[in-house]
Amino acid sequence: MTQTAAMAEKELTKIYNQLKANHAARASGTSLPPKEVLKLANDGQLRVARLGGMNVTALPPHLLTQARLIYEQGALAALELGDSYKFKGFVEKVKPIYEWQMGLKEDVGDMNKIMALYLLYLLTKQEYSEFHIQLEWLHTWKIDYEADRFLAYPIKMEQWIHLGGQDIVWKAMKEGQVPSKEFNAFTPVRNTSSCPVEHASPEISLLTILTFHSSSRAWFAPNLRNLLNSPMKSRSPSPQPRLCSSSNLRALL
Repeated sequence: MTQTAAMAEKELTKIYNQLKANHAARASGTSLPPKEVLKLANDGQLRVARLGGMNVTALPPHLLTQARLIYEQGALAALELGDSYKFKGFVEKVKPIYEWQMGLKEDVGDMNKIMALYLLYLLTKQEYSEFHIQLEWLHTWKIDYEADRFLAYPIKMEQWIHLGGQDIVWKAMKEGQVPSKEFNAFTPVRNTSSCPVEHASPEISLLTILTFHSSSRAWFAPNLRNLLNSPMKSRSPSPQPRLCSSSNLRALL
């Protein structure tokens, strides 16, 4: 091992120990501020890149475990800060490690929680095809996602949304029926106009009523405008006592 690699490994282990201690402290509410955690995770991924290059699974097993926890903590911190870009990036980096460790029948840390949060994130982006691709990925590894308290949560949300149960989603999240506090990073955005959610017009009938808590209006408003301004496939609207117009929903922005 070169001196540079040895230094990078030493620094990586130091960051890992800090984030491991932070992970243990989360339950007691004494964890580091998310900005500090994210900075540590960003520094950690730079060390991982120096040691493993593009192929992170080429790392020795003990460093692979360290990289996994660093990516997981980075994802959770990014989510808490409302940084969807970094959250997605950390998830994409940790997935190959999950695959490698599942293949070796090793511990996969917080995989179910991270993947459940990622599924919920995909719902906020209305990326339903990708949502089901991720479910297939879990099924490939024989993960019983319907029995897992973390993974079952976004699956129920997706089912309720497509069955027109937006109010059920809203009430479930509003009442704190989440599997862990990390899921509170997502908050329901409800139509507070005179038109109830269940009477929304067909053009917004598949709208996911979730968004990042810390930047809800900043994220929700432009994406909702894009949705309302984009052409939708024609649907046969079911009889409704009254339909909400786009202008009514835009008033919420």
